[in-house]
Amino acid sequence: MIKSGLFLVFVLTMLAGSALALMNGFVNPDQAGFLHSIELVTMVVLGGLGSVAGAYFGGMIVGLVEAFAGFYIDPELKQAIWFLIFLAVLIVRPTGLFGQVGAEEVGFREQG
Repeated sequence: MIKSGLFLVFVLTMLAGSALALMNGFVNPDQAGFLHSIELVTMVVLGGLGSVAGAYFGGMIVGLVEAFAGFYIDPELKQAIWFLIFLAVLIVRPTGLFGQVGAEEVGFREQG
């Protein structure tokens, strides 16, 4: 199970890198800097650790917030806005929106 999941992650990463190279015409290490890494970690944690659907929806939330905040509000504030949403979600639901990994450590118990 874990090996097949890792293989899927490697394949998706390869496809994402190939798509980036096709779109830009080249790949530069500066395209994935520190702030981009922080954004990716925020997407995963916002959605919930241990949940593929959570990571997907976390990415969708961050992407939509950046798009709408950049269009309707000052574009320089878009990262601050999704970071505030990130903090609000973690205060309300510390495991993320769909996360169950580590739920026991933060005081949540399974219903049932």
